[in-house]
Amino acid sequence: SLRALWFVGSGFALLLIGALNVITSRLSGRTSSEGSAIRALTTVGNTCGIALGLGYVWLTNLSPPQGPVLVALFLVAASSQFAGRAARP
Repeated sequence: SLRALWFVGSGFALLLIGALNVITSRLSGRTSSEGSAIRALTTVGNTCGIALGLGYVWLTNLSPPQGPVLVALFLVAASSQFAGRAARP
């Protein structure tokens, strides 16, 4: 069904964003153009994840806890990425 396809597609998107965060965390100290592109893509992914979580929270009126947890996880991932970027020379 369309709902099942949307559910699976969103799950794959969340896994991809998580993988980008892991890859970005391994790039410490590298300033190549590829590293910059991956960091930019990770920032976009985290922003999309936050928007997805906020949309879920808004549509469900905070009834299930997954939405706020999802938003919190993406905020932590985004803030740690920016903290790591600030720590690099």
